[in-house]
Amino acid sequence: AERRHLRPRALAARTDLAVLDEATGDMPAALAAHRAILEQQQQAGDRRGAAVAAANVGRLLPRTLRV
Repeated sequence: AERRHLRPRALAARTDLAVLDEATGDMPAALAAHRAILEQQQQAGDRRGAAVAAANVGRLLPRTLRV
């Protein structure tokens, strides 16, 4: 039961690290992290978390596709 309680915190921490990647200009790493978080949120059945992660992926995609 305790592990289940820690999962949201772990995903929030991973999101913070992905945002840090973004802030330091490592868009490919940030995008990869947000995609992984999205998959984990979907597997966990967390619709709100998945929506936030999907928004982050959508926000970063144009920034990583620039030529």
